[in-house]
Amino acid sequence: MSSISLIIDSGATKSAWAWTLDGALIHSASHPGIHPFFSDDSGLEEAFRKGSIGQPASPAAIFYYGTGCKPVSSQTRIRSAIGKAFPGAATIEVNTDLLGAARALCRHTAGIACILGTGSNSAYYDGSQIVRTAGGLGFILGDEGSGADLGKTWVSAWMYDEVPDELGQKFAGQFGLTQAEVIEAVYRKPFPSRYLAQFAVFLRENIEHAYIERLVGDRFALFLKRHLPLLAGSGVYPVHFTGSIAVHFSEILEKTLSAYGFPPGRIEGDPIKGLAAYHNY
Repeated sequence: MSSISLIIDSGATKSAWAWTLDGALIHSASHPGIHPFFSDDSGLEEAFRKGSIGQPASPAAIFYYGTGCKPVSSQTRIRSAIGKAFPGAATIEVNTDLLGAARALCRHTAGIACILGTGSNSAYYDGSQIVRTAGGLGFILGDEGSGADLGKTWVSAWMYDEVPDELGQKFAGQFGLTQAEVIEAVYRKPFPSRYLAQFAVFLRENIEHAYIERLVGDRFALFLKRHLPLLAGSGVYPVHFTGSIAVHFSEILEKTLSAYGFPPGRIEGDPIKGLAAYHNY
């Protein structure tokens, strides 16, 4: 008997939803990101209820991959919220966004899977499960090369008057920010990583400027130097990437990979199609 499955891949900024029937995509949608660290239980449930509006049919199975889901407590909260929003689902699986990236990028073969979105993360995947991980420390302690990291690095340099005058003036005119507003948003308001990641758009728009190209390349290099050695025991495998930052800065990313001698693999912005293919295997 045919049954509908719902696959959700959520980062801190946005989430992708895909309904499949016997492995074929029948409906997709995009919603705000879901993060168990920054939402209480009622907020999580409300996010899933909103996502269910307009769905083609109630899913029998739900496969959720999300940021902040490494702790068992987070998985439990997400599973509970999904169960309340989708009471007809007989199967609910909650996994990390990193496992989602690995399954989408590597499918059923071994490889190194990396996320460069609002945050960053990496893992060695043996074709079935994640064996080793690196990163996942958040934008304060880590997230090298991510949107939040690029935004933080840029806005910090701007606040210290370290950026070229023409870029600094263009940035100030486009965003109209004061230092007090930045500090308020980063230290006192919710979703600081999402706030910082928005500035990556400015960097992309001005990537032809040597200063910005160097800034982005340096942060990608730091990602590779910190993450990949921790996965070195995995042997030589293609290094795959998913996430908006990986896609929008793919030329610099590929150049940095080559400079450090790492074989580039897939670079995909949205893992949802790969996950649909994985679950249809």
